[in-house]
Amino acid sequence: MQKKLDGAQFRYLNEKLYTMPGTEALQMMQEKPELFELYHTGFRAQAESWPMNPVDRIIAEIKEHIKLPAMIADLGCGDAMVAQELAPLGYTVRSFDLVAKPPLVEAADMANVPLEDGVCDVVVFSLSLMNTNWGVGAAEGARILRKGGIMKIAEVVSRIDDVDAFISALEQIGMSVMTKDTSNPMFIMLTLRKKALKVNKDAAARFQPLKPCIYKRR
Repeated sequence: MQKKLDGAQFRYLNEKLYTMPGTEALQMMQEKPELFELYHTGFRAQAESWPMNPVDRIIAEIKEHIKLPAMIADLGCGDAMVAQELAPLGYTVRSFDLVAKPPLVEAADMANVPLEDGVCDVVVFSLSLMNTNWGVGAAEGARILRKGGIMKIAEVVSRIDDVDAFISALEQIGMSVMTKDTSNPMFIMLTLRKKALKVNKDAAARFQPLKPCIYKRR
């Protein structure tokens, strides 16, 4: 019975997060931080059934391709797996989500990350372009990247009707696609490079929301 109740609460929170702007999501979680843990408990349960977890692949690719020293920002970090895996190896990792979980996770609206322009070598969005204003969050990730820095995006395939249009939107904020992997039936994986110093946040604010990811009742 408790699992069913937890599952119902997770589905409710999940749908809310996908259908509201980031500022409202931050306010909701700040007012009731227990919802953050409830959501991520449900998320972990869902992830157990996946054939692969995108964050594991992102971590492996950073280990392989990003040389030390490097500064990484994990936006919408959840359990901060990027920091847990990479900080002990010498990478500097700043992890942000809607509720702070010291010592690793700092609270922030993904549209207003407390980092200076161009300080990061890598920015990670692992299933975290959730809110209706996802474009502003992506543009904020581009802002904190240095020119030539790398953005890693993993997103649910069913949320994106047109992959080329999704990539075109990211190009409007100064990113250039390096690799695109659509071989997994559940997730699309993108690696992009920042090609311009100036980030077009006005364009990002006009991006259409991605489809919400709605989990089926079991």
